[in-house]
Amino acid sequence: MPKINHMALDENIGTGYPAPFDVPCLTKRSRDISGAAGLTQFGARTYTLPPGAWSS
Repeated sequence: MPKINHMALDENIGTGYPAPFDVPCLTKRSRDISGAAGLTQFGARTYTLPPGAWSS
C-alpha cells in the first residue's frame, strides 16, 4: 500500500455536537483517511486538537 499524505486530504473543522456541547470542540480539525486508504469495513481519521480543544 502506498503512503498516504494526510495533509493533502480535505480538512474538516468543528463538530456536529449540539449547543452548548459544541463550544469546546469548535476548533477541532480532522481528516478522513478511510477513502484514501481504500477502507470499506471501518473508518479512520486523524485529529488535530489545539490547546484547550476537546474531542470525544
